[in-house]
Amino acid sequence: MNINIDNSCFNYEELDKEIINFVIYEKSNKEIAKKTGYSIGTIKFRLGILFKQHGVKTKAGLVREIFQKNLFLSIFKK
Repeated sequence: MNINIDNSCFNYEELDKEIINFVIYEKSNKEIAKKTGYSIGTIKFRLGILFKQHGVKTKAGLVREIFQKNLFLSIFKK
């Protein structure tokens, strides 16, 4: 697992990037699971890691932190 809980440096796996993108577009866990091919349990588990990593409790909080920390472009640049 490449997740680094240290707030100074975030390393995202491809699934985490996909999940963040779907969360930004207000997709439910069920929709994210269907679109990624992973189980709902896996999506919830990965979201839990992302919530802990960013110190938030909700998807809205995750989106807020991604944009406040200007991480959006660094997450999705190729």
